[in-house]
Amino acid sequence: MFFLWLGLPLRAAIGAALMTATFGFASGLSGYARRGLIDYALGARLMAAAVPMTLLGVWSAGRMDPAILRLVLSVGLLAIGASFWQKEADLIFENASDEPDNPGVALGEGMLFAAAGGFFLGMVSAGLGELNAYFLMKRSRMPSARAVATSVLVLAGTCLAAAGGHLVGVLRMEPAVRSEVASLVSFTIPGVVIGAQIGCMIGSRAPRTILLRALGVLFAIVALVILAPVLG
Repeated sequence: MFFLWLGLPLRAAIGAALMTATFGFASGLSGYARRGLIDYALGARLMAAAVPMTLLGVWSAGRMDPAILRLVLSVGLLAIGASFWQKEADLIFENASDEPDNPGVALGEGMLFAAAGGFFLGMVSAGLGELNAYFLMKRSRMPSARAVATSVLVLAGTCLAAAGGHLVGVLRMEPAVRSEVASLVSFTIPGVVIGAQIGCMIGSRAPRTILLRALGVLFAIVALVILAPVLG
């Protein structure tokens, strides 16, 4: 939206999106922490894999063809979104438990997902939350509320690192661009802080099947938005 509708330079749009997301996830993190839903040990390990790759993504943002990365990420998100509509997903949720069937294998796979998602987050401001959701909900069979809460922990820390990296680039832009970014985030940050608290309530109480289906639709929408600059 920042890039397509408001006309911000791509780097500035990504920086504004990540700054907004950082405050939103921090707000959500406080809400989930109060409910005792976060798996801090697992979240810390996933964050350890995601943050370095996020910084690499930030560094690579101006050095790689973003069209190719957007295409790869969009196709991946569409495939993940479709997987949430498969009938087998309901069986996974019915038998969900706090621990994966094979913790060692699952953790290694999760860190790979987190690393890939972190790179895309630093590069195009999306991807980590979606890949985390797929790993925690489908691969690890974690209950939905706990999976969302743990993913928010990873996203809060990773977005902070990515936003800091892009903020350096934004501060080097023209004064008019810096002013527009500052004006934009002054409205978006309060909105996501409030919205995250509402999201905590919904995410903690929503029926598993409904949340699963909603994620499938959301991923498809995000994929199409990311792909729009390539198609345009």
